Amino acid sequence: MRRNDFIVNNAWDAEWFLEIKRIRYPLLLHNLQIDGSVIRTQFDNFNDGKIDAPKFVYSNRSLEKCEAALKELSQLRIQILQQDTEKSIQALYLEKIDEVMLELRIVISSCNERWGEFAEFNERRYGRFDPAVVDDIRRRLSEKNYRVFGKVKYGSEELSNFDSDNTQKEFARSRFVISPLTIEIDTDRFYKANEAITVFNRELSKLDENWCAVLSDTANSIIVNSRLRKVLVPFGISVSGGRLRDLVAHEVGVHVRRRINGRESKVQLLGIGLPGYEGAEEGLAVYSEQILNGRKYYGGQDKYLALMIAKGELDGVARDFADTYRKLSEYFMERSRRLNKPITPEKSKWKAWKTTYRIFRGGNPTMPGNCFLRDKIYREGYFKIRQCIQNNPEYFANVYAGKFDPGNKLHRDIVAKTLQ
Repeated sequence: MRRNDFIVNNAWDAEWFLEIKRIRYPLLLHNLQIDGSVIRTQFDNFNDGKIDAPKFVYSNRSLEKCEAALKELSQLRIQILQQDTEKSIQALYLEKIDEVMLELRIVISSCNERWGEFAEFNERRYGRFDPAVVDDIRRRLSEKNYRVFGKVKYGSEELSNFDSDNTQKEFARSRFVISPLTIEIDTDRFYKANEAITVFNRELSKLDENWCAVLSDTANSIIVNSRLRKVLVPFGISVSGGRLRDLVAHEVGVHVRRRINGRESKVQLLGIGLPGYEGAEEGLAVYSEQILNGRKYYGGQDKYLALMIAKGELDGVARDFADTYRKLSEYFMERSRRLNKPITPEKSKWKAWKTTYRIFRGGNPTMPGNCFLRDKIYREGYFKIRQCIQNNPEYFANVYAGKFDPGNKLHRDIVAKTLQ
């Protein structure tokens, strides 16, 4: 059966989903994908004093396609409002379209170098920093007394008691609740790109033979491209067995598994994600990694800290790319020494460069705090998922039925109806 025939014959939201499919709006992350060939060159040039800031070169950005999709989605939104239909599905589509339109405006403002609008649309799409998460990171830095940050202040007793530590008992309970993907892999060796692809393909074949992992000369890290049904693995990478296990659990065990099941749902929007699902999805993926590797403190801290440094959430001083990079590099060096896992200054700088590049993509690297805020969702979603599992494990009964937030009652109700 052709894909569209399946949707028409089975999906409650067939009419609107097929319209979204026809529009084929440009994806935000695809449009902000950086040309990997220039990242290392600019790193060397910056540290040699040849440039003061990187110049972002994008692989796939298209202003015209974004503007055209924005217009069509706006028209679709009007059509949906005018139709008399099931209100919960209508509400989901209206909210989803609003999300996508904000993402398109992020790209458009970046293309047009309207940096104030870029900042505004980012905050509207991803929200302000979570005070509890900010305070937790501040408290931990203060307790460690890192020289690079000086005296870090943290807030009220209520926020400073935010629970961010894990126990093996919690891991065991959570493993039972969410059943993360388990992978047979040698954690004592490193895997080259082709070997990593073999591991990914072995696990993908267990879910859907139409998915595969391939080498990519544009990807800067291992990522999922849902539209192509591929996991992209960069040329030339070398990854430890333990890290590869975590990545497979994250990308295949959560992102791909929920995508595949959502595509078979009576609500097709579950295949691409109900509105507001991303934080929960990334939180679930990150927590799945942690359950497998058993680390006590985890969950997107470095990216969140980098954003805090750039946006002034750490000490009230917003920073541009260069100052954020330098601060982060010093922190990575000091942290590695304290953990008795010293790294070279070159490795510290390279890790800081890639992290800073990631949070400033789309924005103006010479403007303090002009960041792409999406990376907030990893740590905020991680805590949200952990707390939800502890307080309401019953919400996760159908957690892999599609891309939704198990903490959202409307989402859970929609999923439950599709499974009746």
